Formats: sequence, C-alpha cells, structure tokens
Amino acid sequence: SKMHVAYFDSSALLSMLLADTNAERALEAWERGGIRVSSALLAFEGNVVIHRVGLTLPTDQLDVWVAEALQWLDNVRNELLLHEVDE
Repeated sequence: SKMHVAYFDSSALLSMLLADTNAERALEAWERGGIRVSSALLAFEGNVVIHRVGLTLPTDQLDVWVAEALQWLDNVRNELLLHEVDE
C-alpha cells in the first residue's frame, strides 16, 4: 500500500482555523492522514494572520481567541513535517 503524502501551505491550514471557503477541502485532505508536510515558515505566517484576525475582534474576545488560535497552530505543527524553504 502507498503512503499518502499531503503538502499543506499556510493558507490551507489557516483556512481550517478560520473556517473560510477552503476549509472543507483542507480538512478532507488533513483527515486522509498519511504524511503531512508544510513549510517551516508556517509558524511565522500563522502568527501574523492570527494576530491580524485578532485585531478585528471585540477587545474582550481578542486575548482569548488569539491564545486559543496559537495553541491550535502549535497542535497542528506537531502533526507536520516542516521543511525549510530554499531560495
């Protein structure tokens, strides 16, 4: 049997967090399992997006949402093989 390998760019992973229009397709690919790969830039890119989205939330929700989103990102990163991006 072949091992399934799926590459997830930051936008695909963040779509799952934000439940945007691409979330369903990304989630289906995630649930197929196998080897999940992403860029080592995921942490940086995810951090930027999470904090930008947080700034759109009411002040009383911002800290909790950002903390939960960053924890989600850490959990996702633990399920990935991260590769350095060459120039």
